[in-house]
Amino acid sequence: AASAQAQEATDHAEQLRAAAGTESEQARTAAAELSRTAEARLQEADAALREARAEAEKLVAEAKDTAARSLTGAETENEQRTRTARAEVARLVSEATKEAEALKAEAGQLRADAAAEAERLVAEAAEKARSAAAEDSAAQLAKAARTAEEVLSKASEDALATTKAAAAEAERIRKEAEAEAERLREQAADTAEQLKGAAKDDTKEYRARTVELQEEARRLRGEAEQLRADAVAEGERIRGEARREALQQIEEAAKTAEELLAKAKADAEETRGGAAADSERVRSEAAERAASLRKQAEEALERARTEAEEMAEEAEDHAERTRSEAEEAARKLREEAEKAAEARRAEADAELTRLHAEAEQRVEASEEALRDARTEAERLRREAAEETERQRAETAERVRTLQSQAEAEAERLRAEAAEEAAAARSEGESAGART
Repeated sequence: AASAQAQEATDHAEQLRAAAGTESEQARTAAAELSRTAEARLQEADAALREARAEAEKLVAEAKDTAARSLTGAETENEQRTRTARAEVARLVSEATKEAEALKAEAGQLRADAAAEAERLVAEAAEKARSAAAEDSAAQLAKAARTAEEVLSKASEDALATTKAAAAEAERIRKEAEAEAERLREQAADTAEQLKGAAKDDTKEYRARTVELQEEARRLRGEAEQLRADAVAEGERIRGEARREALQQIEEAAKTAEELLAKAKADAEETRGGAAADSERVRSEAAERAASLRKQAEEALERARTEAEEMAEEAEDHAERTRSEAEEAARKLREEAEKAAEARRAEADAELTRLHAEAEQRVEASEEALRDARTEAERLRREAAEETERQRAETAERVRTLQSQAEAEAERLRAEAAEEAAAARSEGESAGART
């Protein structure tokens, strides 16, 4: 009977051990479930972080594309205006060159006319001088020739000076137009470089902000990983403590049962030959001890179950706190990413508006400079035309004056030659009459 009771106590201890193992396995399963839940929450936070990063990268790409389009448009517009300014300057230079060539041709024609007129006067004077027989007529003819040559030289010098002045004025207008075109081209290049530099600065700022967001995301992901590792470590620690506690209690119960069984066997051996009353007393004591052992084992199992439940509740609370912290961190990260993306979008819009306004101002300044250049070129062309017209009038007036002087001198020489010829004829007739 004592052996049966000891065996029953051993079986009960085995049942307690199996129950404790089941409870420990349930606690392990609950901890694993909590770990999987925390892992799922962490994956959700990581997905939200990837979405925020993708949104930020998309905003940065859109800002880069917009800045590139603005820069390309500004460069194209500046290039168009530069080509227009160059064409206008080339046209003004061509017109000034044509006017200078016309003035040069006209001056050459005037010089040729003056030379022809002088040659005609010289020929007439020579003809009249040849018809005169006196030596004074030859001297007067030489004087008339010298006067005609001086008139021709003066007309040639005036025409050459007029041509040089017109050429110098045309060259000055061309150089000023080229300088203005170069200034406009440099201004357009500076504007394009400024726009390009502003776009590069914005791109660097966007990239730096993206790097900051990525660093913040990595930090939050590291914190979430640390929280998950802490939760897993805490669950493992709780499971280990529960397992060690249950095994210790089971080992203590088994040890106590084995001791009672050994003692019962020893008592049975000692009292086997004794009286029936002693056997009954030993059986009663063994039954009492077995009942006491069963009660102690049940109490130990109850304590182990209670402690396991408390540990499971603590693990669940800790996992819930970890999940809540992960959700809160993911929510804050999402909100910060959305705020940062919205702020970057607003900054990009404001920067694009500013760049557009600056480009319009630079374009207006270029247009104003082009209008000023056109006005200045028109004024220079008008002044050159007026100066050319004045010089043409002065040259024509001078040629007419010289022509009148040459005609008067030739007329005087003809009159003197006629008088000398008449005097010579009279002297000849008088000499003939005296003879």
